[in-house]
Amino acid sequence: MSELWVEIVGGADPGRHLPAPHAGEAAPPVAFVPGDTLRGIARWSLDDALPSLEVRLIWFTKGKGTQDVKVVDRVTLDAPPRAGQRDFSFVLPDAPYSFSGKLISLIWAIEFVGKKAPAARQEFVLSPYGAEVDLTATGAPPASAFGSPADAAVDPADASADRADAAVDPADAAEARP
Repeated sequence: MSELWVEIVGGADPGRHLPAPHAGEAAPPVAFVPGDTLRGIARWSLDDALPSLEVRLIWFTKGKGTQDVKVVDRVTLDAPPRAGQRDFSFVLPDAPYSFSGKLISLIWAIEFVGKKAPAARQEFVLSPYGAEVDLTATGAPPASAFGSPADAAVDPADASADRADAAVDPADAAEARP
């Protein structure tokens, strides 16, 4: 049986993690800030030769409604041997931040895919705060979360442009769905 593995091995601060989990919970994902370089290793063992494998930097939404998936960047491994490994790195974008709310969450991940091989995925957090943004938290965020009051203002024209930029390429969405 073909197998793919992907592991995040470091970034600008490889020791940066979210708080330790409670007993019985999974380990938290690694946390990165925008602009960090995420480094990792992709490993594979294939039953049959494949024309290519891909390591993808993606974000996806989970929750109510239609799932959005965006492939932000990719590294293609052409004509890989039947077994091997390859280091990869991605410079992380400025946004969107990882967030979690009552109805929807946005999750970043590294995904390793190949035809006729089960995909491997490792999630991580992208946020300038060292943790995902909790949309259910009560109280005002610290002033430093938004910079100056002018930075927090949203121009309606910019908001419309952001929605247009966030459109998902149907080919990418079909490729990256779990």
